[in-house]
Amino acid sequence: MQPNDPNSAPTRPDDTGPDLMAGAEVATALDGELLAAVLPGALDTLRRRATGEAAPIRLPEWPMLARAIGGGLWPGLHIVAGSTGASKSQFALQVALQAARAGVPSRFAALELDALGIVARLLCLADGSSVPIWWSKLYTGNWGAPDGTADLDYLATTYGPELARLPFHVNTDHGPHGWGYENIGPAVAEIRAAYPEAAAKPVLLVIDFLQLLASPVDAREDLRERIGRAAYQARHAARQHGAVVLALSSTARANYGTVGGLALGPEGRPTIAHNDPKLLGAGKESGDLEFAVDTQLVLATAPGTVGPEGVTGADPGAVWVAIPKLRAGPGGWVRLTMGNGHFAEGAPTGPPGERAGAHKSDGSPDPFPPRNRRQAAKVQADLTQAQADLANAEANCEDLAGKIAAEPDPDPEARKALADKLTGARREVTRLRGKVGTLESRLPAVGGARPDGRTRAAGGGSAVDDL
Repeated sequence: MQPNDPNSAPTRPDDTGPDLMAGAEVATALDGELLAAVLPGALDTLRRRATGEAAPIRLPEWPMLARAIGGGLWPGLHIVAGSTGASKSQFALQVALQAARAGVPSRFAALELDALGIVARLLCLADGSSVPIWWSKLYTGNWGAPDGTADLDYLATTYGPELARLPFHVNTDHGPHGWGYENIGPAVAEIRAAYPEAAAKPVLLVIDFLQLLASPVDAREDLRERIGRAAYQARHAARQHGAVVLALSSTARANYGTVGGLALGPEGRPTIAHNDPKLLGAGKESGDLEFAVDTQLVLATAPGTVGPEGVTGADPGAVWVAIPKLRAGPGGWVRLTMGNGHFAEGAPTGPPGERAGAHKSDGSPDPFPPRNRRQAAKVQADLTQAQADLANAEANCEDLAGKIAAEPDPDPEARKALADKLTGARREVTRLRGKVGTLESRLPAVGGARPDGRTRAAGGGSAVDDL
């Protein structure tokens, strides 16, 4: 009731405050929940995150970017903006493939790509960089042996069965009216319900891309209103179902010069601040998007400028990722490279910044603060086990390959059985290498030793100050 509601009970002269025992009655009369109702669940989630039981969706082999955004993609709404041709879809598919390989139920709502293009991209992404095959060449049939099938046969045989087993769903047929933003909530709920065994993991929905989302059939709204409502629908679904919604956004033409012509300083780093309003509002007709999102990433390139001394300030092959909005952190810049259709982290550029760090009782720097030791020990134990499993798997591959080579003309059925075992063993090696890489990237984030023996100082400062 409102204080001036004529239907409210009169206040007694001796009243000194609300009756705390009447909390249940107060809670039913107010729009919201008492803190006591949400506190146990929130504390449990915080505790599980601290121990590593609850984890974000891990990124591919991008440890610096993962560290910059808090370890990975936590449940919420995350936006990736960039101009046309910035490889936003490739970025999202690489994230989704990594997630699905880790057992995260994933759904890719492709409002622009067709199923054929998605399969071609995933086959090449699954292969990593061992064979330099661009998905576009595969898509158009312009790569491979003279008969055009050698590379396709290799990819299909090596990675087709693995891709078919992944919890990865693709939506490409959206009917004549398109895919409306009112479908975001049901899409997340469906993928969550389909995998009850993954209740402890986030689920992933990729929307490619925001500007192509349709309005409800009878709605009358412009693009800015549509994007704003879609963003809040996505954020609500993410919070309700413990999901990561990764939405791609095109860039307004007015910002093409910023994201497609990034200026670099003498030290090789962007001269524009990562949270510059031009980057924060880089999305086309983004409206209230910056308020709804938990993380915003902007993919920017630095082709350089032409002057009397030729092209200067260029960083060919690099994609700089700005983090202008991060709900749980300061943001920053991270440098990726693009090669063979894959994003990877490039060498850090510019001098390292200073970090506040933690200190021991004697005042000396403590690169391994106590609060991280328990989590780091668990990650280290998992890494040691994964490395042992990988060594065994590689030995198994060598053993099987030796058996095949030792018998030049064995029984065809026996040879096929050995070949099938070898294929399976090689897939296991690929999986374990990915697991080892992921654990190695996690160890610095919790304060443990890096693969090269160095440690990470925990403390204040930007998450990317020391890149």
